[in-house]
Amino acid sequence: MASTVKKLTILSKSFSKNAFVCSRHLHYRCEKNLSWQRHFLHKARPQHTIFLLSARLASTNMGIPSGYIPDVPTPPKLDIIEHLPQLNSLGEPYLSSLGLGSWFPPGRMQAILEFFHVSVDIPWWASITAVAITVRCLLFPLLVKQRRVLTNMVNHKPTVERLQKRVEIAKVKGNNVEVAKYAQQLREFMVQNEINPLKSLYAPLVQFPLMLSMFLGLRSMAALPVESFKSGGALWFTDLTVPDPYFVLPVVTFASLLLIVE
Repeated sequence: MASTVKKLTILSKSFSKNAFVCSRHLHYRCEKNLSWQRHFLHKARPQHTIFLLSARLASTNMGIPSGYIPDVPTPPKLDIIEHLPQLNSLGEPYLSSLGLGSWFPPGRMQAILEFFHVSVDIPWWASITAVAITVRCLLFPLLVKQRRVLTNMVNHKPTVERLQKRVEIAKVKGNNVEVAKYAQQLREFMVQNEINPLKSLYAPLVQFPLMLSMFLGLRSMAALPVESFKSGGALWFTDLTVPDPYFVLPVVTFASLLLIVE
């Protein structure tokens, strides 16, 4: 009888020790994988489940007094104000805060348009008109010079054509002496009368980039769109972000360009 009790005591101690080790191991594994914990609770024996739950409860309540209320967490600081667009004197966002007004030519034209719009306090349609007139005024001396060059070329055109014809006839005859002679006369005549066809290209070479930059700048502002552009027009084209519904402006533009060319 005594030997039986002794064996039962040893078995009980061994089972308790193994069960404690098993519970610690299971608690560690269950913390790593919640799905495995659920699987184990479903498949484990009742005595192992008791040890596991008691170990988890002890680890959860360890060092936390009863009635403890944690402090309210500090909300994260959001830099919302820093990302808001800066407003000008009219209460509208600056173009630079909208990603416009860069240092490229279209961006510089946008900055000039914004200067007229904000500083002079005029609507966008008037600002566009003012910038176009200003560019035309700045290019006026260059246009006058171009007209003088063209007029000079037209006045001396008969003589130039006569000398060019002599050079061509000499080339056909194969007389290199006469080709060099008439070619030298043609060069001297053009130098004496300041005839240079390249000078007539100065105005278009300067005017084209400016007008193209203005066109690209306005298209970018309309495509964004700039909010004040929606009410910055006049008459029938109050919304500058949409095309002219009656196609009046495109027709007027085409007619004016055709008239200038003619």
